[in-house]
Amino acid sequence: MATVLKPIRAVVFDVFGTLAEIRDRRAPFKRLLRYAEELGRKPQSADVALVMAQRGSLSTVAARRFSAGRFASATRG
Repeated sequence: MATVLKPIRAVVFDVFGTLAEIRDRRAPFKRLLRYAEELGRKPQSADVALVMAQRGSLSTVAARRFSAGRFASATRG
């Protein structure tokens, strides 16, 4: 039986020339931003770039970007 291959949509290398195949796209940062919105945080145009540029685990980024002070200031007005 022949194997059906999906078309390649993109090829990405990091600075070291590493090639990786992502089979299970989970989009954790997108889910984090949706969760913040569900909690009442107003989405901002730079959110994706800022969250993706943070160093650390998902929980570290969440604590850093959506801490009480930042969450409160982002939801005002």
